[in-house]
Amino acid sequence: MQIEVFNIHKEKDREKYYPILCKWWVDWKWPPVHWHYLSTTGVMIKSGDEYLCAGWMYQTDSLMCVSDFFISTREKIDRQLRKDALKLVIKSIEGISKNKGFKTVYTSVKNRSLIKTLIELDYGKDSTTGKGDEDMTVFIKKI
Repeated sequence: MQIEVFNIHKEKDREKYYPILCKWWVDWKWPPVHWHYLSTTGVMIKSGDEYLCAGWMYQTDSLMCVSDFFISTREKIDRQLRKDALKLVIKSIEGISKNKGFKTVYTSVKNRSLIKTLIELDYGKDSTTGKGDEDMTVFIKKI
């Protein structure tokens, strides 16, 4: 699998990646996220000629960064390949974050498969979330 790091705010990257991302969001019945709201640090995983999944790393002014907007193709692909690609996106974001000096990665997710994957990657559930967040699971990992 190949890792491609991109900046959706650069026109050449937006022309290459944004149509793929919009298709994925529509396929999953989500409204496409406008590229203005996406971070300058995006990661997409490719296997052969097929893009599989993506995620973003958001920088903060603290030692914690945020990973968010995980999305994958909805095309029928091997379940293990999809899981491995998602793990690679998450690990790539961790590596980029660590190289930039961040000590912690924060993410908040709802998807059960993604929750399991984060647990497998040693993310700890945040036990401080209140009842208002019961549909979301917050994860934090020191890196």
